[in-house]
Amino acid sequence: MTLFRHILVVGSGSTAGYLLGTLSNTSERGGFRVTGLVKEYEASALRQSGLRIEGRSSLIRAMPEVMADPLNAPEADLILLATRSEHARAVLRKLRRNIERGATVFTIAAGVPWWLPSTNGALGGAHIESIDPAGEFLSSIPIGCIVAGVTDFICDRPAPDIVRHYCGRKMIIGSASNNPTHLWNIQNLFTGCSLECSITTDIQSILWSNLIDMGSINPISILTGTTSAVVVGSRTGRLILTRVMREIESVGSALGLGPFGVAEDRLEALAKISPSSKTPFLHEIERSLDLELDVMLQAIVEIGDRIGITTQTLGILCELARLKAAFLTHQVNWQMDDSFSSKT
Repeated sequence: MTLFRHILVVGSGSTAGYLLGTLSNTSERGGFRVTGLVKEYEASALRQSGLRIEGRSSLIRAMPEVMADPLNAPEADLILLATRSEHARAVLRKLRRNIERGATVFTIAAGVPWWLPSTNGALGGAHIESIDPAGEFLSSIPIGCIVAGVTDFICDRPAPDIVRHYCGRKMIIGSASNNPTHLWNIQNLFTGCSLECSITTDIQSILWSNLIDMGSINPISILTGTTSAVVVGSRTGRLILTRVMREIESVGSALGLGPFGVAEDRLEALAKISPSSKTPFLHEIERSLDLELDVMLQAIVEIGDRIGITTQTLGILCELARLKAAFLTHQVNWQMDDSFSSKT
């Protein structure tokens, strides 16, 4: 039984959909209410068709409560952010009243967390401009209410009402400020949904470890248009990956995080990912989304500059990936416009 009365799930991606469906499917017996905060067209689809989570050997059907305007959202005591950083910031502005009343903010997202300067003395308390312009959230969101999480879910979402879950049921959670107040409650919540939820006292190191993998493979996948397994299978790909991993690791170590293990083990783990499994950046390009290069890459470069750690290779990859992403997005949009014109 969870102590949370109302959970607000924010996001339109596969992870948000998976958690929304899983929580909705168990909310009645768990004694809590769940609302999904999504885009208007997605809300219409979910109200009409519900949400299907298609696993390899399972099928979950749910009819989640959904809405599109956060200003109309009922009061929630757990705000689950499984969305892009820019959208998360916009939503939190409108949910400030919930936070002021003591809501827990639970973030599940890739990239450098905007709250890191509040908890890491090496950054001197100064905000990271790449991800928190002018330090709006660093100064206004209490660090004590933030819980961060990392999952191993591999999903995709071909339509608003369908989530395909390929594998992964693990979640690691930790308090941004080492305040364990709500951790047990969140663990009980997701354990009740048949997920493997564990608590760590060093969520910052785990988040940074994830960055070492994602921050190295994602820009290379954009530049080459290939999957992790293909990049790792190339001698040049392994060489560049290793160099970038070590740069990101050096920044994390200078922040007092880690240890992170050896690059070779990371490469072997990436090589085991299915050759048909695309990286998050490739999925986002296909959906014509702006890549969160600032959150995942530029923020690391900015931190490195601030604390005197060189990230030359990562900086070059970030700029090249930005140019390639702009080209690919333009190409996708052009093809869509051309297809529309041919039909008319």
